[in-house]
Amino acid sequence: MQFNVNRRFQNGFSFGANYTYSISLKGNTGLSQRFQHDASGKISLRSDQAAYEKLMEKLDVVPHLFKANAIWNSPGIQSKGAVLRELTRDWQISAVASVSSGGAYNIGHSYQNNGGSVNITGSPDWNGRPIVDLARIGSGCSDNQYAQFDVSAVRGPGYGSVGMESGRNYMRGCLQRNVDMSFVRRIRVSSSERYRLELRADVFNAFNIVSINGRSTSATYNNPTSMTVTNNQFNADGSLNQNRLKPKDAGFGAANGARTLRNIQLQLRFQF
Repeated sequence: MQFNVNRRFQNGFSFGANYTYSISLKGNTGLSQRFQHDASGKISLRSDQAAYEKLMEKLDVVPHLFKANAIWNSPGIQSKGAVLRELTRDWQISAVASVSSGGAYNIGHSYQNNGGSVNITGSPDWNGRPIVDLARIGSGCSDNQYAQFDVSAVRGPGYGSVGMESGRNYMRGCLQRNVDMSFVRRIRVSSSERYRLELRADVFNAFNIVSINGRSTSATYNNPTSMTVTNNQFNADGSLNQNRLKPKDAGFGAANGARTLRNIQLQLRFQF
């Protein structure tokens, strides 16, 4: 569902906004067929293929997307004299604001030893999936950059897995917010406006909002038997691992990416 509004007001001001609500998106895009072979070597499609595709049917769609823009072209103050009129006219201030749901994602895993797909499922073509307690793990976003979700609600698949421990896109990233602004001053060099000087300042992420858009979502275990996490963000006593404080070294469950912070670009242009 889409909604939009556009309105032009007096004194050079205009406004527009649009909102999109996406209800769902399902399908088998990106899935592979899971084959098995019997003792004679005959290959066949697993009987639970349809159930597997049903479990994995949820595709990534942004539920909420809102964008708004506003532009003000200053006509100048006309009633206070020529000097003030010249100082206040030919300004343009514009802004674009956006708010959207975070991207969908799911949890991954790997084993350092004895945890290849052949070990876990018996097939070299498809692997097991992490066992996730959806009631405890959280939504997928948190104010704590080192704990975006509850890592204790996840464990790796064990031997004899059929690759149906969890689905996909069951987590949702953090809300994405951003405001870009532009300030333009046009100075007329001649009465014909053939020659004009333009000063411009573009401010991206004007309010310096931190929007987390990446996190370490894959747990590394030593092996399928002891199931010890080797890339944990926290030590055994609950304290932060000092070797994983930077986003580039983030451990399992910690944020490792965010939108670019405030950036300002200045421009001087002469038109003739």
